Amino acid sequence: MSILPHCRLYDGKQSTLERCAVSPEDKIAVVLAAYNEQANLALLLPRLCTVLEALGMPWEVVLVVDGNDGSKEWAERFAQGFPAGRVRVFWSPRRRGFGNALRQGFHLVSPDVTLVTTMDCDLNHRPEELPRFLEAYRQTGAQMVVGSRYMQGGRVEALPFWKRWASRLTNRALPRLAGLPLTDITSNYRLYCRALTDRLAQVSRANDFSVAAETILQAAQWGAHIVEVPIAFQRRHSGASKLPKLATTLGYLRLFAKHLWGRATAS
Repeated sequence: MSILPHCRLYDGKQSTLERCAVSPEDKIAVVLAAYNEQANLALLLPRLCTVLEALGMPWEVVLVVDGNDGSKEWAERFAQGFPAGRVRVFWSPRRRGFGNALRQGFHLVSPDVTLVTTMDCDLNHRPEELPRFLEAYRQTGAQMVVGSRYMQGGRVEALPFWKRWASRLTNRALPRLAGLPLTDITSNYRLYCRALTDRLAQVSRANDFSVAAETILQAAQWGAHIVEVPIAFQRRHSGASKLPKLATTLGYLRLFAKHLWGRATAS
């Protein structure tokens, strides 16, 4: 079986997870966590639903919305243009935190969903690249396909200097500490096997943006079969970044401490 060009593979050893079988009955859910992103959702959702329709497989969008900027009302009107349950909106007036919203989205996908995708709501990620994730999943039987900005073929079109520096540092140091040949463990553009999101939703604890690194490191500890595919990371279209700098920094420091401790006790 050939591997996609520029596809980087991490094949977990002594896996406690079953391989994901490719099935013609696969149904995909896209979980989106949004906090005051109405302007970006108004551009993202029509593009995303067009891509999902073109896949030729059953699909749904689970939108976990926080805030009072009108995102909930706009998304509910948008959902009325589709069959009942195709686009579902779950709202909170208060900010629940990215990690919490993501876990809630994992819990809320329909029982018949077999594949779960996550991506950012600010148009950093292009929904048109989703078919590449499915191709990698079908060719490799991976349990997680990660969109990488830093592998061959990937690129970052725009990122503030401090974010670029922090991202590069985390994506070089943490995989090295964990012994993983991965290039982008902080990317939220992913395709998961449903069994993996169910398990991650039970054990994940991070409530900030470090949840992306936490979940991939946990999956790797379980021996998950992980594939990276290249993506183009684009500038957010509207508004300012919602990333809480202090909470996210502390979240990454906790992960560094955990893996430093793990390396020290293993030696």
